[in-house]
Amino acid sequence: MVFIKGSGGVYRRCGCVDPQSGRAFGARCPKLRTGRRHGSWYVRVELPVGSEGRRRRIRRGGFGTRKAAEETLVQLGSPRGAGGRGLLTVGSG
Repeated sequence: MVFIKGSGGVYRRCGCVDPQSGRAFGARCPKLRTGRRHGSWYVRVELPVGSEGRRRRIRRGGFGTRKAAEETLVQLGSPRGAGGRGLLTVGSG
């Protein structure tokens, strides 16, 4: 995996639904600003453009804390992951 510095990040979102529109609030939920334990943390990593010329990214979520999400982002960024074991394989298929 090729990891480009600055091409990833962490963010928080939840599954609350807007009662008027019926759509998920996601990262726009008003409770995210006021509730420390509301929602989950997610990781986003941008990969180099694929052979078809399309954007590629990895998104994983459900982390309970920002620290846990940041640690995962660091693991995804190292070529062999933490502890010398590969966490991610990207191939063409």
